[in-house]
Amino acid sequence: MAWPRNVAPFLTRQLREGWPAVLFVPALIFMLHDFSLLRAIDGYAFLLIGNLGAIADVVHGRPSSKRTDNRVVVALIDPETREQRYSERTPLDRCELRDDIRVLYAAHPEVLAIDIELSPAPELRSRQEEIECEKELYALIKGQDGNVTRTVLMTATRPLNARLLEKQCEWQAGMQMSGVLFGRADLPVNNGMTLEHYADERSFGVAVRRAREKRPLPEQTRELLDTLVRECTSKPEPRESSDHSDRINPLLYASSICPVPLKAPTSDQKEPAREEGKRARTLCLVSGAADAEAAFSDRLNVAFPDKQPRVVFFGAGYGEDDVFLTPLGWLYGVEIHAAAYLSHFHPIAEKEWMSLAGDILIAFVFSFFISFFWQGYFRSRLSAKARDRQVAAGYVILLMIAFAGLVLLTCVLSLWALRGSGVWLSPVPIAIGMLLDAFILGSVHVAIHACHEQVNAAVKTLRETPPESIEDVASKLVKQGRPPAASLADSIKCFFVADWLRLFRGGQYGAGALIFIRRAMWLVVVGAAGGFAAHSVF
Repeated sequence: MAWPRNVAPFLTRQLREGWPAVLFVPALIFMLHDFSLLRAIDGYAFLLIGNLGAIADVVHGRPSSKRTDNRVVVALIDPETREQRYSERTPLDRCELRDDIRVLYAAHPEVLAIDIELSPAPELRSRQEEIECEKELYALIKGQDGNVTRTVLMTATRPLNARLLEKQCEWQAGMQMSGVLFGRADLPVNNGMTLEHYADERSFGVAVRRAREKRPLPEQTRELLDTLVRECTSKPEPRESSDHSDRINPLLYASSICPVPLKAPTSDQKEPAREEGKRARTLCLVSGAADAEAAFSDRLNVAFPDKQPRVVFFGAGYGEDDVFLTPLGWLYGVEIHAAAYLSHFHPIAEKEWMSLAGDILIAFVFSFFISFFWQGYFRSRLSAKARDRQVAAGYVILLMIAFAGLVLLTCVLSLWALRGSGVWLSPVPIAIGMLLDAFILGSVHVAIHACHEQVNAAVKTLRETPPESIEDVASKLVKQGRPPAASLADSIKCFFVADWLRLFRGGQYGAGALIFIRRAMWLVVVGAAGGFAAHSVF
């Protein structure tokens, strides 16, 4: 095989001649990223690499960086509790909710974020006992001392009926007057994946962060109440995919979120917090290690980290309506909100300058290897030796293997950067861009360069040849390689017989055997495909 003779001069020439593509492709990818045109490709790459990063934390038994200093507890209404205590009703039983939320408040968290709709339910009109429980639940939430526990509730779904909307807004404003914060609990879903969270002031995670800041409670005035009701009843701006959103750090699912179901699973039960084998692995094993008979309050206190802020998220851990695809599989919305809240303290750093510099470096590495193999291919393909011409296709195979290896290597480096420093570098789009450049422009550029080398070599040979022998040498140069076919029949004859037979007659047995094997393989594949097609017809 005709490898490039010296790598160092080749590297210098590649840098000198290939810099336009090395700069253009990363710049184009960078701009497409900015307009979210590569969201699907980048999303699936992030899904895979984020999954490997989180699994690596679990395998090593510890996070790769300090991500447990803001660990949160996620209290989940598991399927068994929903079936036995909540009677699988919608809206959820207010008496049971009152009792469970009372237990959560008794643990004295700094923040209790409830990802359950608690607005007044018109369906409870005929259930007097439950109406009383609902009033007690609201009094329980309003009665919390804001200096001990701040409560965050999800913004309720807006009813279409104007009277119901006004009643709901009056309830929400009354809660806000008592220091309760509200946040929208919707999550962006792109290409079937939830990898980001809304980061505007209306979002659930931002409301939880504001609750931790312990801002002074508002002065309860009639003007403030009217303002809150007016803001609530005004039609909110719909969220678009272009709204400000940030990446959720996938490593936090395993290292910093501790799920605690209301009812602990027994050894012969599957984890209640994820149905049908969807339970994600986590470093926090409190719920699984605790005694199945232990009270929820005891397991809750064990789950709290020592000397760290106590933040509790409470929500549904059942059904299929509130599950989203994440790097750790299908997770419930309340768990994703917890990770979104933590991502503020441990963000995924998408530093533009670092991303662009990394893309340029990756592009140059890909450009070097692609040109290296293309040059080997064309050197062999244009060689005077028949054996070299027959093995030229091997360079294309090696190119594809090397390309796949480089993609894998850059993904590993991206994984290392994500786990070590929380920096996300996506190598897949730049790899695809360089692959397209390799087959559309790179191959043509190297072919032209190889032809120039061949012409220069022929000119050098003719210059060194005595004048009386120039005609003989020129004739030999013209006859190098396979002569072009004069007709279709001539092409078929050369393909099946004349090419390898000519090499055998010329004493080039190795090259003749190689081309004979290639043509035999072609005949077997095409014949088999034709046989299958004929069998399907007849």
